[in-house]
Amino acid sequence: MKYAPILISIYDRKIHLIRLIKSLQKNVEAKETDLFIVSDAAHKHVHKQIVSNIRDYVTGIEGFKNVELIAREENMGPHNSILAAINYVFEKNDRLIFLEDDNFVSENFLAYLNEGLEFYKNHHSVLSICGYNYPISIKNPSSKYSYFFPSYSAWGVGIWREKWEAVTQDVDFTRIGTEVKKERKQIEKKLGEHVYRAISSMSKRQVYLGDVLWSYHCYKNNMVSVFPEVSKVRNYGHDGQGIHGGVNDKFINQQIDGNSKNFHFENEISFNDEIYKSVLKYFSIPLYTKVKSYLKQIYLKIRK
Repeated sequence: MKYAPILISIYDRKIHLIRLIKSLQKNVEAKETDLFIVSDAAHKHVHKQIVSNIRDYVTGIEGFKNVELIAREENMGPHNSILAAINYVFEKNDRLIFLEDDNFVSENFLAYLNEGLEFYKNHHSVLSICGYNYPISIKNPSSKYSYFFPSYSAWGVGIWREKWEAVTQDVDFTRIGTEVKKERKQIEKKLGEHVYRAISSMSKRQVYLGDVLWSYHCYKNNMVSVFPEVSKVRNYGHDGQGIHGGVNDKFINQQIDGNSKNFHFENEISFNDEIYKSVLKYFSIPLYTKVKSYLKQIYLKIRK
């Protein structure tokens, strides 16, 4: 088995990182895996000490084949720091596993990601292997099976270098903005309402949003990602300490898989109608939100 290196992005959440590292160490494949951790420099003086403490912790991490700290001397911002780190790892590797510091993984996470990366390495229609599954309703979910969906989640994901390059070299916010206006109904039908709004917002703000851009790339190129029926990742970023997450117990308490390594991957891409509808429902916008938005638009027109 070929073991993909792991890249983790960190900043000032030491407790989150320790929890993630401990969960990775329970994967027996960790001992055969290179671990890269990218630490951005503090953008505020008050953060300098905690950033330094976290870097000290990283230098003492054991249980992996090799551990390399990528320590920024100047603050690059999360977007630029992570992109540069991914490119750095891809200089000597054709695949990698990316994790955010607030992730927590199952004991079969690395086995699942590595098997998926190897199985689909020559499948042009598969963009990524996602370790996370949305909190959706699936009848009799099995840790053995996965499903296809034309989207992407960075909460524990395996990617290949050539597909990473294809996505990142094709970022034209003006073009994307024009396309999404014309194709709103198709995007909402295929990816969900929330995803359409995220794509539209990204193009207007001209800000690189990884999950959103990769999901749009799936849509435009008829590609899919592979998701497990039973999530291999739990996210703690919605405990109030993250930048964007807020507080949401459904993620913090989400059930994840155990240690079974009996996986089954389908070579032929097809969609499970039940699961597809559940994902679209998950990305749908509640009626009260739509009404509120509509009334706001009317109010703004009246004011003018």
